Amino acid sequence: MEIEIKRLESEAARQKILMYVERLEQLYTDIRVWLAKENLLVIDTGIDILEQMATYQVTGLSVQTQAGKVLAEIQPAAASVIVAEGRIDVVGWLGTEYLLYMLKPRPELGKPLYKGLNQDAWYWIEDSYRNRAHRLEKSLLLELITLVSDYEFD
Repeated sequence: MEIEIKRLESEAARQKILMYVERLEQLYTDIRVWLAKENLLVIDTGIDILEQMATYQVTGLSVQTQAGKVLAEIQPAAASVIVAEGRIDVVGWLGTEYLLYMLKPRPELGKPLYKGLNQDAWYWIEDSYRNRAHRLEKSLLLELITLVSDYEFD
């Protein structure tokens, strides 16, 4: 994935962005495999990100049917997020769902903020009332696409 950094606050910010992009690339590899099995197209798109620490451009994904209908956009949103190590928005005509890169709880930091965090990974937070995080897997990605697009998978 190409990254174009237009403004940078510090070398620490560069390292944070590079780690975020590495995590995006790993996720995109999974998404392409999962959605190919569903006969969907995954098209690269350019996303401009404006954060306090930097302004940069990364790759997003457009999820489309074989006929070209856009179901969802996978849009990287930020490398710097409170309580997380990055955010991605899953956007469709019905709404937006958020994925956060969460680190496995460290005992020395006390009680974890969310239930279900068992490894460093991308998670969807079900709702803040139940504080339940779900690790992103193929079945959850398909559910999120349905939530934002009303597309029904077979």
